[in-house]
Amino acid sequence: MGEAFQKIGKLHSIADYVSLGDKLVGEAASLDSDIQNSMKRSLLHDRGKPFLPTIAGSKNYYYDYPYRSCPDAFDDNREWSEILHAGNVTKEMVDIIMADAKENQSMRLGIFGNRRTVVAFICYGEAYGLIQHDLIRDFLLFYYNHILHCHTRGTWSAFECVDYDRERGRSASYVTPAQVTVPIITKWMLVFEDPAQDVLWLAKATPEAWLEDGKQIGVKKSPTRWGTVDYRIDSQISKGLVKASVTLPAGFSGKAILRLRLPGGRKINKVLIGGRDLAGFNAGSSDITLPATPGVIEIEAYV
Repeated sequence: MGEAFQKIGKLHSIADYVSLGDKLVGEAASLDSDIQNSMKRSLLHDRGKPFLPTIAGSKNYYYDYPYRSCPDAFDDNREWSEILHAGNVTKEMVDIIMADAKENQSMRLGIFGNRRTVVAFICYGEAYGLIQHDLIRDFLLFYYNHILHCHTRGTWSAFECVDYDRERGRSASYVTPAQVTVPIITKWMLVFEDPAQDVLWLAKATPEAWLEDGKQIGVKKSPTRWGTVDYRIDSQISKGLVKASVTLPAGFSGKAILRLRLPGGRKINKVLIGGRDLAGFNAGSSDITLPATPGVIEIEAYV
């Protein structure tokens, strides 16, 4: 909001808007610092591993109490998803949360749950944090598990919460927000806007199998804070080549990174942009930093 007031104020020469924007940006930085300090000071270490309680400053481990028996054990799955969705949590803290959830039955096959079922309707926050911090294997486990186990066959309707024990079958009923989880996280998989930096990621979290030889990935008119984005990736791995075409919006002012997650551990070793050699790519991760120019960008990546 502060940056919006700054931009509007400068555009229309309204000094009060610029001043308010400056104040909000400063307060945001102060608030973020307070949040980071609060999380660090709330960590418990008395059981050998760092543990983040569900309530700031609490000295209780939520799994010591029956589910929803007290505030500290109320709804750990909801806290974790909302914390990861905030966009300002460090990777170190995300790793602590994920390690605890895996060890203490707050997660099943990659999705946060409520100790008996997995939660299908608010869990997109978990996916957001995993993509943001490049925990792509965890994200893909989440993604396919949600598709295969949280939806009914044929109608693709999603439950609110899902009990994996089909003999017990204590799944909750249909709930509207669960229907949009997979569409939302698919968009983030393909087009992800970094919440802390002006960085636009393209194909950051796609499965490697999507770029097997002869396959394509395509996106049309995906909304971003800079405008709509188009791209297409064509795999010709049998020829040692992957081609891509990216269209950035007019006035694009961020940094665009195209990732090529290739099957079989393959990595790119040479990139041409418009027929010219590009030095700005990460061979280890197959990330290609594109020129920040609006219009069509043609890429050839050699494997």
